[in-house]
Amino acid sequence: MDNLPIESTRHIRRKILLGSIGVLALFPFLKFISLNKERKAISCAPDKTETMKLLTQDGRLVEVEISKTSTTKEQLSNEQLMGWVKR
Repeated sequence: MDNLPIESTRHIRRKILLGSIGVLALFPFLKFISLNKERKAISCAPDKTETMKLLTQDGRLVEVEISKTSTTKEQLSNEQLMGWVKR
C-alpha cells in the first residue's frame, strides 16, 4: 500500500469500511432466516374446557369445570332443593 497514491488508498479503505458495515448490518437478519428453527403456533383463544352450570347455596348460578366436581350424581327433589338454598 505504500506504493499506491493517497486517493487510491482512501478509496480502498472506504470500500473496506463500507463492506464491513454492510456485513455487520446483516447479522440481525440471520436470526429470522434460520431454517433449522422449529416454529411454534401460539393460540390466542383460551383452551376450551368442559364446564357445567351449578347452583350455589346462596342461589347464584356458576360455571365449574367438570374435573373439579365429584362424580356422584343424585337426583334431588324440589323440596330438598328449596330447603338447601338459603335466600
